[in-house]
Amino acid sequence: MGKLYEGMLAARLRNDVWRLGGLAETQYGFKAGRSTTDAMMDAREYARGANVGTWGTRRFCVMVTVDVRNAFNTVSWSRILERLVSMGVEPYLVNVVRSYLSDRVVQTEMGEFEMTAGVPQGSVLGPLLWNIFYDEVLRMEVPDGVKLIGYADDLAVIVRGKSEEDLRERTEEALRLVGAWMGNNGLSLAPDKSKAVLRKKKGQVRSGQVRSGCLTGHGCYMSYVAGIGKRRESTCMYCQEDDDVEHTLFGCHRWHVWRHEVEIQVGRKLTADNLIEGFFDNWSRDN
Repeated sequence: MGKLYEGMLAARLRNDVWRLGGLAETQYGFKAGRSTTDAMMDAREYARGANVGTWGTRRFCVMVTVDVRNAFNTVSWSRILERLVSMGVEPYLVNVVRSYLSDRVVQTEMGEFEMTAGVPQGSVLGPLLWNIFYDEVLRMEVPDGVKLIGYADDLAVIVRGKSEEDLRERTEEALRLVGAWMGNNGLSLAPDKSKAVLRKKKGQVRSGQVRSGCLTGHGCYMSYVAGIGKRRESTCMYCQEDDDVEHTLFGCHRWHVWRHEVEIQVGRKLTADNLIEGFFDNWSRDN
């Protein structure tokens, strides 16, 4: 009976969203007739555009794939409801979804805990609620030459530029915008699942792992954990300073040996300003 109810609600909600213009065309997850193959084809065609035009025009392209850490369990219900309202969904449907999400608890050996986040796993409605919530990031304003492609919680940031410097600036700004959106919506990125592929010329491809927490300032830092209500204090466990990505990378004494080793490898002192620059310079030397 519960699945039947969810199916009816999902159908009405989907129809109303369609009436309002539908979801972003660049979301390929949880959509009928869409697949990972379609997402890859879209990404490939956009990357191919880097070689369109006269010699020297749009020769560079990079794709950074970012993954949201524990996405479906951490998305806030209040954010979902806010998104429904901002889209213009019929008020009665918003109220039904609000009722659907309310009064949920988790029972453990330690007691009963109220739930305020997460799309219900294995539900009929959950994937649609996620797509509605995530639609905003796919529609955000990004620099010229940047395209965002989504598959469920996975996000590909594809950037085209006329030079390495141009590409660097556009990529840095795009990742900053994505990271800011994630942070404002209570999400963090999974650095170990984030990778990048750089295409300099036709046939020249270079791939590597990107520590997206370093690029965007979001990850398992105490300031973030405190911000989502899972810790009271935002101070570092090692020095009691405010713990965020810049503190960990550039300030905390706990990591000074690691920091020095990295600086020797990259041939420069680590700062917030030259992190992206060094990332692209290393690719340039390897190619």
